[in-house]
Amino acid sequence: MTNFDFRINFFQVSSIFSSGVREEKIASSFGEFWKVLLLKKGIAQIKFHRGKANTRKYGLGGSVYMATITKKDFIKRIASANMISQKLVQNIIQQFLDTITEELEQENRLEFRNFGVFQVVHRSGRIAQNPKTLEKVQLDPWYTVKFKPGKLLQEKLNP
Repeated sequence: MTNFDFRINFFQVSSIFSSGVREEKIASSFGEFWKVLLLKKGIAQIKFHRGKANTRKYGLGGSVYMATITKKDFIKRIASANMISQKLVQNIIQQFLDTITEELEQENRLEFRNFGVFQVVHRSGRIAQNPKTLEKVQLDPWYTVKFKPGKLLQEKLNP
């Protein structure tokens, strides 16, 4: 499937060939009719960009797909922005994630001002139903992590 990447004055078309992915910059005069036709034929997805970070891919039927940023992508982005080695950033991020995990294992509440709060929540056991067999199944109580976004994060997500 081809991806149309809309930017300010142009968008990129990524065509997949046997050798890999090729990107071409095409003038934004590419007609709306052709964009719709490619979407309807199932050979394209459109990624809209608002600012630098928000990426949404629109496929057939107007369904929305969110871009996935992996830890590796995150490390590369931070390393290049701060001109430090990826190995150092990887160690720092891994230590950060390990510390968060340890604190949550001890059922501590983690508060990052203007970002959000992580806390462990206890879910009581309940009776569920297997949708295939309609058999009743007893689920044991379990713990899960709840994240509540901070005010600044909420404002950035909903301008």
